Amino acid sequence: MKHDPNRFDTIICKLKDNGYKITPQRIAIVKILAKSVNHPSAEAIYEQLKENFPTMSLATVYRNLCVIKSLDEVLNSNAAADLLKVEMLEGRETRRLSGNGFIGRSF
Repeated sequence: MKHDPNRFDTIICKLKDNGYKITPQRIAIVKILAKSVNHPSAEAIYEQLKENFPTMSLATVYRNLCVIKSLDEVLNSNAAADLLKVEMLEGRETRRLSGNGFIGRSF
């Protein structure tokens, strides 16, 4: 997936427009998603943030990903059976992974 320099602002605006508070934890999660060129799992995002946010739980990451998903900015990827992985939506086109292989696009 290509990097969109406006992705961070887009997600933050959608969160604000839908009445969500813009917390430091939420900003950090959105930054990781916006910079990501792969499909990060909730666990990977949590691992990246836990040092700077020691009181944040993995559940917080999951809840934020669900909120961002509800705004059509990410979707679940079935790349790992037991891990929530997300992929950024690029307009209406998304790229889906299964296991370690690319299986196609959906529009």
